Amino acid sequence: MLNPDIINSKSQTEILTHFAYDISIEKVPLSALKATLKALLDNIGCTIGGANTSLAIASEKMVKELGGTNQSTVMGRKYKTSMALAAYQNGIQANALDYDDAFENDGKGMGHPGSTIIPTAIAVGEKVCASGEEILSAIVAGYEVTNRIIQAIQPTPKRHKQVWGVAVHQSFGSAIVASKLMKLSIEQLRNAFGLAATFSTLPAARKWNWRDRPLSSTKDMTALPAEAGIRAAILAENGWQGSRDILDGPSGFWIMAGSDRCNFEYLTNQLGTRWTVEELSFKPYPACRWVHSALEATEIIIKQNNLKLSNIARVDVGTFEDVVTLFNDSRPKSMVDAEFSLQWPMAMVLLGIPKGPKWYSKSILRDPKAHAVADIIHSYKEKEAQRRHFSDERKTMSVVTIRTTDKRSFSHRVLVARGGTNHPWSSKEITNKFCQLVEPYLGRKKTNEVIDILLNFKDVKNLSQLCKLLR
Repeated sequence: MLNPDIINSKSQTEILTHFAYDISIEKVPLSALKATLKALLDNIGCTIGGANTSLAIASEKMVKELGGTNQSTVMGRKYKTSMALAAYQNGIQANALDYDDAFENDGKGMGHPGSTIIPTAIAVGEKVCASGEEILSAIVAGYEVTNRIIQAIQPTPKRHKQVWGVAVHQSFGSAIVASKLMKLSIEQLRNAFGLAATFSTLPAARKWNWRDRPLSSTKDMTALPAEAGIRAAILAENGWQGSRDILDGPSGFWIMAGSDRCNFEYLTNQLGTRWTVEELSFKPYPACRWVHSALEATEIIIKQNNLKLSNIARVDVGTFEDVVTLFNDSRPKSMVDAEFSLQWPMAMVLLGIPKGPKWYSKSILRDPKAHAVADIIHSYKEKEAQRRHFSDERKTMSVVTIRTTDKRSFSHRVLVARGGTNHPWSSKEITNKFCQLVEPYLGRKKTNEVIDILLNFKDVKNLSQLCKLLR
């Protein structure tokens, strides 16, 4: 329980940081612990799966040039670097395929917290020889802080059309994780928390070159917050001061992050009874969540009607304006462009290409057969999808109609794509996803060894065996 003096404090920042500081494995309910293990498995799978992508390799060149002490493992590669750079690179890899977890409310997406929090936890945990219990409690604290902040600072629909950021708040979660694993004092943790805000990124998603592709390579910005949180913790440990009330009042972080409102109750309401790690969504497709409802509807139509690609003449997708105008790219020039295309992942589903890195390989991106399939996919603004997305609901629904060569027509509507709390993915499905991503790198035997360690992570004494396998 929180100290009564803290509960009565006027500072939301103080309440939240003290709660995160006090979290230990004994205080985490079994349901939240199981959700954390699921997130850990999913994130490490995405990190290994993204290790050999063009985006990760380009980033790795920068990491190696900057150098650093051999503190922490870069997953799926053969080297170590400083814990800050390892967290950065693993954050790039985890988000590279756009396959990583998200925090969302009934289809309303609010960032990719896992690809900041878990790379931080693994990098710092390895360096300080933390136990599985310590790492798990730090991850839970990181999710709790990150998710509550982003839910609190959600803008109005009008502001969301102007200013939009994905991970601008996630440096807070990284700072909490790093501070707990480094065993900082509560005062040092509070300073790290304030410094993390100073080091946070701009909410720049409206300026990703949407109308003049290729898109910005930074996309979801999960890696820089991981590095920033670790730097903040190190500086706080060495005496740097940070803001103590960064979340509070009319000039708090919410307005710095581009929002036009803040529901402060979300920051501290139900602390210790509502665990937001249980509200994560996990991605069935390696693509932007905005197109998942269309991909799901397509798979349902094909399965229910036993359709073959050779039978399909045209596919129409009714969705909201941003997808119609910004994701209209049937010839993506890069992996990032393809992830934020409607036509490309739809073509991958129709072609039956296994979900994962192959969707974005150079050979597939240049394949005339894939181009021909992308050309039969069309989008239009659908009335209900428009209304639901450009409101406080911000749902990302789609209705798909497939027309066949023999003049038949099949339609299906998906309001909220599976993977979230309304239609959750099972642990078995996430394990299958993990195997599909990791086995090509580690082989079946080592993959099964990693799964066994992760599913029993609470019993891990230190990360040496796991990190050896992941290298």
